[in-house]
Amino acid sequence: MLDLSWCPKLEKIQWPAIVVKELNVTECRSLQQITYDSEGRPRRIQHGVCIRLCYVQYAFKTKPVKEVDVRLINNVGFFSLDSMADVEVMIENGIVWSREKRSVEILWDCKVFSTYFPGREVPCWFKYKTNGATITLSVPSNNQIRVLNVCAVYTFSNIVNWLQDPIKVKVHNKSKHFVWSYIPRCYGVPEADRYILWLCHLGFWVPFEEGDEVEVSFEMKVKGQLKECGAHLSYYEEVEEIKQYFNTLLCCWDSNYPL
Repeated sequence: MLDLSWCPKLEKIQWPAIVVKELNVTECRSLQQITYDSEGRPRRIQHGVCIRLCYVQYAFKTKPVKEVDVRLINNVGFFSLDSMADVEVMIENGIVWSREKRSVEILWDCKVFSTYFPGREVPCWFKYKTNGATITLSVPSNNQIRVLNVCAVYTFSNIVNWLQDPIKVKVHNKSKHFVWSYIPRCYGVPEADRYILWLCHLGFWVPFEEGDEVEVSFEMKVKGQLKECGAHLSYYEEVEEIKQYFNTLLCCWDSNYPL
């Protein structure tokens, strides 16, 4: 293990092609990013209380909406999110153990894009909506490739200092007996009597084919209200459109994006 913990002036780590099983950078409060050669990727990184850490290669990245190319925003289906660039929201970041009010951000974590901001209803472009916690949809019969976005509007009963994994989404492709779930490690904390809107772009990591029956369900793991949920399938007709999708991720988000 390489222990670099409690280095208050450490801002950036560029990792060479050497193998270290574990890297400890706990309490490096000025550290902003960690990059490394793919062959030298540590098996485990301890980065608790690295409150400024916004990028670990292949692991996660956060970026304020005001700094994100609008092509990327549209590419992942977060339409009109740029209008939220100056809005602030309380963010609980379980990745680096921080909690602070900041401008709306986009998070990439576990190959999933997500964002949080104040809101009371699912955006109008979501085809499937419900006031419950479960949505069932049938994939249309065509040859197009499909990408799923999901959305939830929620609030908490009590404002507390720390919540562990308060919300979960599960996608069950009943036709293929495939189940995928995601528990966000960062989430928005609503103010008293207010709601947070969570948008989540699942990319191509959940398989769909024509005629599949898919169930999307949300679970609140703390006391609160799940006001409304939504799901939306986007379609790409040609292989070239798929290439453009990934090229946008590489160009506008991260040149190290794991294709």
